[in-house]
Amino acid sequence: MSQVDFDRFLDSYTIEKEERKIDAEQEKKDWLESVDNLYKQIEKWLQRYIQEGKVTVERDINKTIGEDVLGGYNIDIMTISFANQEVKLNPIGRMVIGAKGRIDLQGRRHSIKLVLVDKELSQPNIKVKVFTSEKDRLDYIEKQKNETPKEVIWVWKIATPPPNMSFIELDESTFFDALMEVIDA
Repeated sequence: MSQVDFDRFLDSYTIEKEERKIDAEQEKKDWLESVDNLYKQIEKWLQRYIQEGKVTVERDINKTIGEDVLGGYNIDIMTISFANQEVKLNPIGRMVIGAKGRIDLQGRRHSIKLVLVDKELSQPNIKVKVFTSEKDRLDYIEKQKNETPKEVIWVWKIATPPPNMSFIELDESTFFDALMEVIDA
């Protein structure tokens, strides 16, 4: 690679980096809010059992996560205790491939992935672009600038195991199914 090629590479990298800037603090705030909203929804689903004294829910255990783009932050792990069982909702991170975030629902024997994804998705939708020239890549970037981004509604879904991963709507019924699965009942 000549010095001219190297200069061109550095210039294009700088342009691309400028275009991909994200507001890390806002991303962290949105992620923490999404996790909090999920926890509140789960507490509503469990409310009857909590009032009857059959279930306890704690959210005071802090976990520190360090992510390259977002930096370090503290997040709660939710613990659900019932019938001599303990299930944890353990946040994995915001910056995960194929989703806007992931939390693992962990029981003694099993774990189920909860992912924050586009409401319209029923399975992962990961696209890779390969360019045969620098001009093609720059043309693609320019085209992207002129397109209006699609409005995405982010929702929590259950991710089934690979290789044929799919997303299942997370609602009260599927949550209780998942809860029973992670305790192997």
